[in-house]
Amino acid sequence: GAAGTVGSRVAASADPDGYTLLLNQAGSLTIAPSLYKLDYDPLKAFAPIGVVAQSPEILTVNPSSVPVSSLAEFVAYAKNHPGKLNFGTPGTGTLPQLLGAQLQLAANIKLTDVPYRGAAPAVVDLLAGRMQMMIDSTSVLLPHIETGKLRAIAVTSARRIAQLPDVPTFGEASYPQLTASLWTGLLAPAGTPVPIIQKLSGALSETLKTRDLLTAYKKLDIETENLTPAEFNAFLVAETRRWAQVIARAGIKAQ
Repeated sequence: GAAGTVGSRVAASADPDGYTLLLNQAGSLTIAPSLYKLDYDPLKAFAPIGVVAQSPEILTVNPSSVPVSSLAEFVAYAKNHPGKLNFGTPGTGTLPQLLGAQLQLAANIKLTDVPYRGAAPAVVDLLAGRMQMMIDSTSVLLPHIETGKLRAIAVTSARRIAQLPDVPTFGEASYPQLTASLWTGLLAPAGTPVPIIQKLSGALSETLKTRDLLTAYKKLDIETENLTPAEFNAFLVAETRRWAQVIARAGIKAQ
């Protein structure tokens, strides 16, 4: 609940014995600190273990509402229709919302942000034409892209994804600052002994190499990145700083 902060709070206060772990995503760990008054600091309350999965986000439009086929065309269309494109998001403080805010800042365009309680109702309105665009994960949008009901414009991954080989990355379309992923990380309460963290990190590393997991991940274009605990910590610090700047520049407030 509460964008993952309820579970995070429980994990933060658990005994640091290696038997209580937190599996959570970008929102509650690197975005929430800039939006909400948390009674814990994610950068201090947890001992990072590693990244479990990374999923690209896709900028999509309803082709019957927005007659564009590229990011350049989309930006031009948005500039000619300021505030007229409704941008559905899974809610305030989610990665899709912040990516939309960063796109507006980078491209100097104005979209109308419409936060929903989750991705499902936003997709329903996007398909019906009440929303004109949306950014979300492959698992949410890919089925509708494959049927032609939605059109993919760009992906946030560093390289093109296998299931949409003709769709460029934001970096290829001159917006490298939109490179991002919906990542899931594994952490333990701060104070967990280093040998335990190292053991858990090693177990996670081996798990990420298993054939069954890699096969399941490939179907959804989910990637793995075998970060050490120190590398994951540095990543969390950088991501927290990144989204704090976007939230401040875009004037996003908690709802």
